[in-house]
Amino acid sequence: MTNLKGSETNLNDSIIVLDTNVISDIFEASPDYYNFIINCLDKVKDNVYLTDTIFHELSSIKDRPYRVPTFIEQKRSFLKRIQTHIGEELREIKKFKKYEDALTDVTIIDEIITEIENKEILIKDMLEKIVTSKLIEPALSNIDKNFVKELINGIQKNGKIGASLKRETLEKVSYHVEKRGSFPDENKKGIKKFNDFFIVEEMKILAETRKNDVLFITSDVKGNFQEEKLAEEFKSTTGYEFRIKSVNDFYSEIATLFNISQENITELFLSENKFDFLEELRNSSELEQIISDYLLYSDVDGEDEELEYLDIDFYDIEIDSSNDNEVSYIVTGRVDAEKVFYDYWGRDDDTREIITSPANYKSYSGDIKLLVNRSFDVKGDIVRTNDIDCEIMDTSALEAEINTWGEDDL
Repeated sequence: MTNLKGSETNLNDSIIVLDTNVISDIFEASPDYYNFIINCLDKVKDNVYLTDTIFHELSSIKDRPYRVPTFIEQKRSFLKRIQTHIGEELREIKKFKKYEDALTDVTIIDEIITEIENKEILIKDMLEKIVTSKLIEPALSNIDKNFVKELINGIQKNGKIGASLKRETLEKVSYHVEKRGSFPDENKKGIKKFNDFFIVEEMKILAETRKNDVLFITSDVKGNFQEEKLAEEFKSTTGYEFRIKSVNDFYSEIATLFNISQENITELFLSENKFDFLEELRNSSELEQIISDYLLYSDVDGEDEELEYLDIDFYDIEIDSSNDNEVSYIVTGRVDAEKVFYDYWGRDDDTREIITSPANYKSYSGDIKLLVNRSFDVKGDIVRTNDIDCEIMDTSALEAEINTWGEDDL
């Protein structure tokens, strides 16, 4: 093991287990932050182990090279967002065509559609004119793009992947988790939703096999890994200490220990803070109001629309881009909702009052993605929100079902 004298958590005497999210987040890092991460991990790689479950969770990315984000890709991403918004605008304006029998000039709708389509062409042409200097490329060419692949290959080659759990242990753990009302990962299917709890059992085996304390590095310090309770259970079962450290604290400690520059690592704090920010968003009414407005005012189906109920679970957050005082996130939420609306059937010949159908119902179920822009300050290692701005980004996974009346149904 690497000698890490001076570490306040005795890294020298512990097995370091990196959680799946710690490694997967490396691929999302900017070049500066990526270099900082791999410099830190390179100093402690001899101490790093993986559990069997974590190793298998990494199967889809463990051989992936780091890809330096290019300006062309960012232009494509921006254009895709523009196309999403334009697509929504086109869908909304086309809904006016159902009133064409009552409109004095339906050709205006076609003119608006043409204007919207031309807007996309204009933006695309303008983006094509934006280019970058070729001098940028050499500065990025010497990044070690295969560090993660080589790290995991080394762990595997040196026999530092823990043993897999037996079937009866898997069944026992999942049974006890459900019995005591713990919270498995509902975003995973089948037995995989208990993976966090399997990882804990596998770390116990690692501690007993290697006869070492375990230091677990994760971004999920407020999820299923509650240190105090786990540490007591771990110690009583194995006789070894169990500690949890956040990614932020882990990298910062290594950087201090080995004099690695921590300049330009605002991204480190943002990455560590993103799930705290997601909780902040859950407690805010702003995102719920945006989704409510979308269902009522953008996805218009008829007259006098009202939401009967709206349930939203914001369960995932990714950093899209960032600088020293602003960051953009892609937030994914599960939406279940129902609204009531009435079809326009014309006007009474005598009173000229609007005639509508009986109540129609439209139910929604599925994921919706939002783009959340956040301005912030970093005080010490605390990220404080100054302002947020949100917009709907993608509703393609939001399914809808309509139960309507026709005039012949009465």
